[in-house]
Amino acid sequence: MSAGVVAIFVAKGSDIDWASVTVASDEVSTWAFTGATKFVELEPERRPTILNIEYTRDNAYYDVKLEGITFNGKSTAQTLAIANLKECCDLVFVVYYANGASRVIGKEHISGEFVNPVKNAKVSRHLDSAGEFGGGEDNGARDVVDVLAQHQQPPVYTSIDLATMRSTYV
Repeated sequence: MSAGVVAIFVAKGSDIDWASVTVASDEVSTWAFTGATKFVELEPERRPTILNIEYTRDNAYYDVKLEGITFNGKSTAQTLAIANLKECCDLVFVVYYANGASRVIGKEHISGEFVNPVKNAKVSRHLDSAGEFGGGEDNGARDVVDVLAQHQQPPVYTSIDLATMRSTYV
C-alpha cells in the first residue's frame, strides 16, 4: 500500500502514556503523554515521500517503510536534528496521507493493547547531499531520510484529523 504523504509527526514512544491513549473502532482517537513533551511535526517537502507497507509470507511480518522524507537546503540545525533522530530507537510516527487517512508506525495495537512491533521504527537511511557544484543557493542541497519498522499487523489508523493533530498534539 502506498499513498502521497502530506504530514509526518514523531515522538519518542516512552513519552506517550500508552495506557491512556484511547482507541475507538480500531483507530487511535486521542493521544496522551507522560509529561509536557508532545509530537514534533517534521516539515519535509511533500514529494516524493511514500509510505509502503508490505507483507510477505516468507517474513511473516509487515515491512513498514516511510521512504524519501526530503528536507531541502542545508543548515547546522537540520543536520543535527536528523542526527539526533537517527540515534533514537524508540520512535513513533504518525503519517497523514493526502486523502486524510493517518497511520501509526512504531507501536502496534493488537487485541486491545499497545505492544512493541517486531522491530522498532528507526531511521534506516540518511542521505546528506551537498547538491550540485557551483549551483548557487538553489543547488539541490538536501537531506533525505528513510524510516523502517517491522509490524506483526498493518499499522493502526487514527481518527484524528490533521488540524486537530496540529492544534492539540504538537
